[in-house]
Amino acid sequence: MRRACEARIRLQMPPHRLIAAIDSPALGGGLSLSLACDLRVAGNDVTKIGLLESGLGIIPGASGTQRAMRLLGLAKAKDLIFTGQALTSTVALEWGYYVSTPGTTVFDHSLILAEAIARNAPLALRAGPSPDWRIYPWKQVSILKGRCMRHF
Repeated sequence: MRRACEARIRLQMPPHRLIAAIDSPALGGGLSLSLACDLRVAGNDVTKIGLLESGLGIIPGASGTQRAMRLLGLAKAKDLIFTGQALTSTVALEWGYYVSTPGTTVFDHSLILAEAIARNAPLALRAGPSPDWRIYPWKQVSILKGRCMRHF
């Protein structure tokens, strides 16, 4: 678990942007991994998206709780985590979890996004929207504190 958490933190540290292409259910650790990416692309055939750990008697690890809160907002993240229910792709899209793939496959749309991003100046991309902890260093505390408390 410690390695998984460290890998997700490393994903947010490089100067390049990351796109998660989701073509199957994103549950538990899969959802947590996608939350560490800058953008998430999913197709309409993705039937389930959720943090199901509470149904197993555990909480989402690898900073999944903090990242869900930052992406979806506190109320929606609590709903997702406390109920342990999976969202449909329609609800996940409405909540802002991912961008849709109108008329293309997940991978084609991811490639289109990557090419559009790559056409921009690298320095502008580095200075652009960054993970919360780069913009607001005090928000980093909750992820680091959570890691230390769990000590995985």
